[in-house]
Amino acid sequence: MSDGIYVALSGAVAQQTALETTANNLANVGTPGFQKSRAVFREAMSRATNGQLKFAAPQGDNVNDEAGARRSTGRPLDIALGQGSYISVKTADGTHYTRNGQLSMAPDGTITASGGAAVLGEDGNPLKVSPQNGPVKFLQDGSLMQGEASIGRLRQVKIAATELVREGGSRLTLRQGAATPAISSDPIEPETLEESNVSAIEGMSELVNANRTFEAMQKALDTFREADRTVVSKVPST
Repeated sequence: MSDGIYVALSGAVAQQTALETTANNLANVGTPGFQKSRAVFREAMSRATNGQLKFAAPQGDNVNDEAGARRSTGRPLDIALGQGSYISVKTADGTHYTRNGQLSMAPDGTITASGGAAVLGEDGNPLKVSPQNGPVKFLQDGSLMQGEASIGRLRQVKIAATELVREGGSRLTLRQGAATPAISSDPIEPETLEESNVSAIEGMSELVNANRTFEAMQKALDTFREADRTVVSKVPST
């Protein structure tokens, strides 16, 4: 069997990964605070060929932390964060992070992020108010107010994009071995949302390119398979 078929196969797998990543970006073009990803690959060499045969090996994806556009909503629980800052949220799997500032109040008064995860305060506990005590809002310093009373302050952290792994939607988690994030004191922008940083036009272009490259890898695989069949059927055995 030709060595080339393995190279073409690794290329097809790589493009399939790129297609899935781009499709997920496009699916979240309307998700507040969503940060697009880019599939990353490394060049791997086969020991079986004394290091002469190179393969494309998927190595995960990189989160793009370019800021999205902002829009005023007038909604008291909507917030936009400073560059590189993330909201800490509590899930069944531990603490995760998001820039999706479209927050809500659960029936029991817990402030929640998209998907229902509890938003954490500076003390590491979920921010929680008494629903019967009136409306709530955030101040620029991250304080959560109910009337004239301060309920707590939003727990924001600074994280480099290279330290993050996508958990699903706009929710992120730390890469294995990443350092504990530093607390951020950056001001927030109340009653404002940061849009997704995905460009639908760029995303569609990337999707088309990845699809065409995937098809080219498939054609290469078919060519190598046909060559192998020809050798087996036409070259006499000894």
